[in-house]
Amino acid sequence: MTPETPRTDETLLSRVECKYLVSGDQLAGIREFIQPFVHPDRFARGHADGRYPVSSLYLDSPNLSLYQSTADGLKNRFKLRVRTYSDVPSDSTYFEVKKRMNGIVYKFRQAVSRPEAIDLLERNSLEVPPDTDLSRFISLRDVHGAEPIMRVKYMREAYVSQSADPVRITFDDELKGSVTLDAKLSHEDGDWIPVPMQDTILELKFTNLYPSWVAKMVQEFQLDRTSIPKYVMCIEEAKSSGAMSVAI
Repeated sequence: MTPETPRTDETLLSRVECKYLVSGDQLAGIREFIQPFVHPDRFARGHADGRYPVSSLYLDSPNLSLYQSTADGLKNRFKLRVRTYSDVPSDSTYFEVKKRMNGIVYKFRQAVSRPEAIDLLERNSLEVPPDTDLSRFISLRDVHGAEPIMRVKYMREAYVSQSADPVRITFDDELKGSVTLDAKLSHEDGDWIPVPMQDTILELKFTNLYPSWVAKMVQEFQLDRTSIPKYVMCIEEAKSSGAMSVAI
């Protein structure tokens, strides 16, 4: 099994998340504003425009309790997802537990190979070492009887702070979902349902307090914090289109 993946930035384990919807005009201005303070994240390498695909296979209980906890805005909740950044067979697959407790987000994540990921999703014979991020995922999955439900994908443009202040800024668009009841991880295969959105999702992730330049950005562009749960949005779009009622 692949060793536990190193943290990509200090905001990954424990952080505050703020989400905003930004127009095209705001997006161009924000990009220009943040350039002196950030650089593209490691997943942007090799992509000429700095944008890269993100696809996550979400697991949920038979009654969609994890979806419902987010839709209801429960203060303490979690998600189970398996994230990939391409369909290249040699690229890692990331098993993630994302918990929200009292406004703070805790993210546990471990990389495995693609064949190992399929084995784990199909509940086969792969041995999982105890006291790892992966064992946390497996334990929560088994306790809640969670199975694959929905793939969520989008295009991401991501930046991390150049300074010692751990800050991560992402811009996400082209949100789509595909009802998925098996171990399928492909970014392409499946019936993808676009989620209608005119604006881009801006996510601001930081620990404790963000630096003054971020506060100035929020003020200058009059950003209004809002809730934008991608998994919930994809489930609801699948329900409204009839895809969810047919598949589940």
